[in-house]
Amino acid sequence: IGIRNDIDVECTKVGFIKVHAEILSVNIKTPSGKRFNVTTLYRVGNLGTDNFDEVRKFLTGLASKKKLDKHILIGDLNFPELNWPDASTSVNLHKSFIDMITDEFGHSQLIDLPTHKGGNILDLAFTNISDLIKDVRVLGHNEACKSDHFGIDFKVGLDVSFRKMEKREVFNFSKANWRGINFELKKIDWNSLIESKDP
Repeated sequence: IGIRNDIDVECTKVGFIKVHAEILSVNIKTPSGKRFNVTTLYRVGNLGTDNFDEVRKFLTGLASKKKLDKHILIGDLNFPELNWPDASTSVNLHKSFIDMITDEFGHSQLIDLPTHKGGNILDLAFTNISDLIKDVRVLGHNEACKSDHFGIDFKVGLDVSFRKMEKREVFNFSKANWRGINFELKKIDWNSLIESKDP
């Protein structure tokens, strides 16, 4: 989960729920006190009911701490047999996942275009604050990074201010004297230096 460092928000990783699943959650609070939670989930396609139970445990833990009041869940859930927009499937485990997220936790799914080069919608975005989610789009192949998956982009409609960032010194390595640096490095007896540091 990446959040721009010039946005004036407070971000806190949720660490009070320990599960055996690839899931991460961050609480975000604006200076005006508005709060919401973003969770990302990766589910390997061949995982079974144990993984389902762990994800349920995590989301139930969030709900018990009132962290699901305003929530976005995004990730690669690997449900290739699931058809959108109606979420129909013949795979019981996939149906259980979707029923849990949509019915039990009151989220709706936002992605309706393929997110994988194979034509499937594998990467999903669920939320219970649909009115705040704007400009949802599936990026082009390799637009976000080199992958067989396509990125998902959206905006959260909150008024936030931006921090004034201090200018930092950035070195221009293209103007370095590489020949001189290499000449100086070759003068060092690296074997002696490294051996003297061995425990």
